[in-house]
Amino acid sequence: MKKILYLLLLLGVAFSQPVQAQGFLKKMKQKAENAMNKVVGVDQDATADKAGEQTQPAKTPTVTDRIPKLRRTTVSWDGVVKPSTAANARALMSELPSLPSVSQIVNPTPEARETYYNRLVSIEMRIEELDDQQGCDDEELKVMRDKLYNELSGKLGLTPDEMKKLEDSNLSEAERARLEKKIQDAMLGGANPDDISAKAEKNEARLEQIEKRINELEKKEKKGTLTAADKQERESLQQEMIAMSQEMMQGMSGMMDMANSIGNVTAGINAEVAQLEQKLSAFADKVMAQRKGEPGVVKSCEQIASEYESQLQSIYDQIWAESDQDKVDALYDQADAIMKNYRTRAAKIYLNGLQLRLDNTKKLLSEAETLYADMASAQMIPKCVVGRMPLNIVTQCVDILNEAYTDFPQPTVLPVHRETFFKLEKGESLLWSESGFSGNLDDFTNNSILLIAKSNGIVNEYYKLENGTRVKLSSDGPFDFSVKKDGRNSEATQYGEWTSRSGKRKVVYTRDGSLTLHDGTTLYPMAVKASSDKIEFIIYDYSNDEFTKCTYKL
Repeated sequence: MKKILYLLLLLGVAFSQPVQAQGFLKKMKQKAENAMNKVVGVDQDATADKAGEQTQPAKTPTVTDRIPKLRRTTVSWDGVVKPSTAANARALMSELPSLPSVSQIVNPTPEARETYYNRLVSIEMRIEELDDQQGCDDEELKVMRDKLYNELSGKLGLTPDEMKKLEDSNLSEAERARLEKKIQDAMLGGANPDDISAKAEKNEARLEQIEKRINELEKKEKKGTLTAADKQERESLQQEMIAMSQEMMQGMSGMMDMANSIGNVTAGINAEVAQLEQKLSAFADKVMAQRKGEPGVVKSCEQIASEYESQLQSIYDQIWAESDQDKVDALYDQADAIMKNYRTRAAKIYLNGLQLRLDNTKKLLSEAETLYADMASAQMIPKCVVGRMPLNIVTQCVDILNEAYTDFPQPTVLPVHRETFFKLEKGESLLWSESGFSGNLDDFTNNSILLIAKSNGIVNEYYKLENGTRVKLSSDGPFDFSVKKDGRNSEATQYGEWTSRSGKRKVVYTRDGSLTLHDGTTLYPMAVKASSDKIEFIIYDYSNDEFTKCTYKL
């Protein structure tokens, strides 16, 4: 049902190419759903939190989906940063920093990271300022929405008021289903694509049986063994095949009429901007492809890591069992040398992939500027949002640059002792967790909030951790998941550096939320606690759906 509204924009394109009867009948539904996902997905990406991306329920596309939403970047920096003074998206693009060098990834320093992240955050802050300055007031958006409602309502069998209902997030599922069924009936004349397709598939199976049997009889005829009964059977099968083929062609004719009708509705909505609609769809495909990554780009370095992991694990096991500080330092030195070798090899591959994605994303800027300016001239969107999509392209570049440090592929073996602190139940997954870049570990384990998704993908439940045990909250929220900059007590761990007792190794906790160990391994803990001989912190292990307590020896 969710595809119905978006048929008006893209289904005519989806069915414009001639196809064979069998392929048409089988793929009709698939084409509609693929078309529906194009433009709608371009500007509705939610910001991914460090705790993971939230899974949102499917949203019915609305008539205002042509207007891009402002994307929020994934970059974080818990400090004071001044926004850029760039005047537009193109000027912001020129301010983007270069990717870190291989050396900076292999041996990350807090100074280099601070400079890098300050630049990214400065650009993102300016993006929000420019969007506010260039944004639309409520009256402008209302005029555009009313224009679209009036264009579409009569052609979709709904009144403008009914169209507006579909944009109401509080609309009941029953009423939404009723309105979408009304659209389907108006556009498809009561025909049910699923029923016709199912019937066709059933006929196809029988036709295959008939064809197989006729072939067998023809072989008998060639051998001269065909009996009178065989001839009668063959004639009967041929008559059945003709009747079924005629029925399928009739169904095909009805389906083609329906597709042509949909195409006419699409063209009739705004004939002069049909070409722009196609360009918008093609542009949406490009943007989504960029977000998924480029073909051939290596993001995982598992094969390289596998060459080192067993050796690293052996050394780490010795570290956990060793109490002599000199021996611990010597073992860490061995492991660090191995990790440096891995990080050097992996960084070259990883950064090359990021650079390719960055270069190709930058190329989208000119197309976005031209396309959305043309759409505004054709009155498809209000002029006040013309600059938003170019700004979103800049945000996408910021996100790619952010991945250099945050998503660098680590081996599965980590230089810390790990133990399960809290494991989710089967069928559950973590959507959100309260955490702070300088939050105290005890605060997290005794007094923090989790949002957990159940296996049905619909029910999300809030829990509070109390002494390591979760307690379900009766309220539906919303709760405050923002960064707790100062923790909840005066003893909260602060950003900074810790040096091992020998003075040979250093651990750095920086304002982007990262904890970087001496070998360059970077993790994003939810809480940290430091003492004279060790650092303890909590991370979430998505592969096992559990919170893991990690200990690093100083």
